[in-house]
Parts: sequence; C-alpha cells; structure tokens
Amino acid sequence: LGRVWHCMAHGHWRTLAEIEAATGDPAASISAQLRHLRKRRFGGYVVNRRARGDRAHGLFEYQVTR
Repeated sequence: LGRVWHCMAHGHWRTLAEIEAATGDPAASISAQLRHLRKRRFGGYVVNRRARGDRAHGLFEYQVTR
C-alpha cells in the first residue's frame, strides 16, 4: 500500500502499467490497493478514474487526491 500511495501521492494521472513499472507490484495488487486508499482507515482518499485514449481499448488512468 505504501509503494502505491507514494507513487500516486503527487496527484499525477497514471495507468496501472505505469504504477506497476514504478512500484514493481502486479496490476491486480495495485487495483486492490487503490480501492483500499478510498477507505477511511487508509486515509479516505479520492481515487479518480478516466479513460486514456479510445475508451473502446479499455485503458484507464488513475489519480489519488484528498
């Protein structure tokens, strides 16, 4: 959780693959950690998601804010 938070703490938009490259954690684990960051006990952060490029390709990017 700490690695994912540290990677996302600056509010930049990143895909799961970009977070994976920065942390070394698998995409499934990163997705779970992003869900944890929404919980009050882990900070209650806002995790935004938007499509990157053509939505039909299914590529999304994420941003963590307060």
